[in-house]
Amino acid sequence: MSKLFLPLLVLLVGCASDLPAPTPTGSVVSVVCARAYDPLKNLASDLTWSFSPVDRQIVLGVTLMGFGPGSRCEIVRYLNGKYLDHGSVPVKKPLATTVYFTWTLKPGVLHLPGPYRVKVFVNGRYAKEIAYTVG
Repeated sequence: MSKLFLPLLVLLVGCASDLPAPTPTGSVVSVVCARAYDPLKNLASDLTWSFSPVDRQIVLGVTLMGFGPGSRCEIVRYLNGKYLDHGSVPVKKPLATTVYFTWTLKPGVLHLPGPYRVKVFVNGRYAKEIAYTVG
């Protein structure tokens, strides 16, 4: 190895170890369920934890603080303790924002009755868990 290459290699390794490791800096402030969502106002309405199989929508709102663009909010939904589905949305605004997940009925289809549990993750890290029922 040349005399010039060895100091350069040591210098590069030293620089890499000084870089800060990425860490999550925000938190999930709240998680709410609702029957409706107004995308123009970015607000959920008719908050509830109990739904009817014929409710047009089930809305899950996740309020985040301190996560910015480039972050992702993910959910995993369970019905009767069994995996049902999952979803993911990008965080588009800095500081505080609420992201929404909606399940909207198609004509002739009902929400399956039973206890639901939703796990919330941000950037792949578990943050909160909530439950609601459809009865």
